[in-house]
Amino acid sequence: MWSAWIESTRIADLKEKISQLFLTDSNSITSKSKLFITIPALFSIELNAHSLTYLALLVADQQITEEALNISLFNSQMCEATFRAARSMSGPFSSVV
Repeated sequence: MWSAWIESTRIADLKEKISQLFLTDSNSITSKSKLFITIPALFSIELNAHSLTYLALLVADQQITEEALNISLFNSQMCEATFRAARSMSGPFSSVV
């Protein structure tokens, strides 16, 4: 939806809105791509939103407990600890986990 809005909005309108919000000169902005996040970042946000929505639906249907919504527990440090443990179980010359 966000990407469709970007594509359908004229660059002049975007420049005007940005200059009003940030009190900048609208002529200094040259392209739409400089105004917004990258496509990979957009995909990441979209995947996270879908995952959170799915978790909320599972909790609402009482298929999982409310503790699954403790999103702060799902961080990269926990994943790194798991991968570190898996690597330590493999041999010293193996790069496959």
